Amino acid sequence: MMDYIVKISSAEWINHDVLKVTTNKPKGYTFIPGQATNLTINKPGLDKKSAPFTFTSTPDKPYLEFIIKIYADHNGFTNELQQVKPGDELKIGDP
Repeated sequence: MMDYIVKISSAEWINHDVLKVTTNKPKGYTFIPGQATNLTINKPGLDKKSAPFTFTSTPDKPYLEFIIKIYADHNGFTNELQQVKPGDELKIGDP
């Protein structure tokens, strides 16, 4: 399994607990609609937690998009994700 580093181009709130994260798409990266990948925040101290998320962009787009429900009251991965911003990096795996 290969890891890829992607840069966040936008992180916008759709509502109070749903975040849309858009990243660049690594060259040659392909997936089938409905597939998911593990996301990890590529920062020291945050790079030990990961979780699987389904792609919400279509495979033909030049970017990757994820729409993620944030559970701020849990001490889990999505709680950490609510703090990402454009320019931050994520590590993703193969679909």
